[in-house]
Amino acid sequence: MDHSRRPTSIFGGYVGFADWVRVMRGHLTPEEIAERDAQAKARVAAAEQAERDRKEQQAREAKASAARVAQYRERERLIAERLAVVKQRTTKAAGVGSGTLVCHPDLLAFIKDRLKLNTDWHSPRAEAISQLDDGLIRVSLSGPQLACIVSYMADLGQVTGGYGLRSGTDAERAIARRLYEGIALVVEKTQIAPGGTLPEILIDDRHPTM
Repeated sequence: MDHSRRPTSIFGGYVGFADWVRVMRGHLTPEEIAERDAQAKARVAAAEQAERDRKEQQAREAKASAARVAQYRERERLIAERLAVVKQRTTKAAGVGSGTLVCHPDLLAFIKDRLKLNTDWHSPRAEAISQLDDGLIRVSLSGPQLACIVSYMADLGQVTGGYGLRSGTDAERAIARRLYEGIALVVEKTQIAPGGTLPEILIDDRHPTM
């Protein structure tokens, strides 16, 4: 056996039988005692560092979890706040006696197509629609019709930032949001008694919105 490759430390690997017996009896040299104590301290230090690392990781995870919870609660608060605004605007629209919507015929077709399955919706009659010279149309709408449009378009356009219909395309959601904003803002800003008439609602970005 080649003894020249044996480690010089009894704590570092293979030792002979005589050294093993000596160690078992506790007969260590000062160098061996120092090495043993150093290794013991290193193990303790490593264990303590591992415990610190574990606690730091737990603290980071707890902080991240708290941040996620706070973010979720803030998001839910904003959604609830926006939803309350939608409901308020819908309620106010429902109390309007009549309102006039000026828009492109395709926009009215979009409204009628999307609301056709809504049991509360009644499509405007032919006599309520008049053609204008610039390619737009003027549509006379009742308060319940306006309320249906405001409520549905807020849902389709996901204006609350959270809840809403998931079936629409990006274009449909953009159209819905534009409709909602155009009608709801006029409803909200106008001081009108229940059953009164709204100012004309213009959905045409070529002109300033009334």
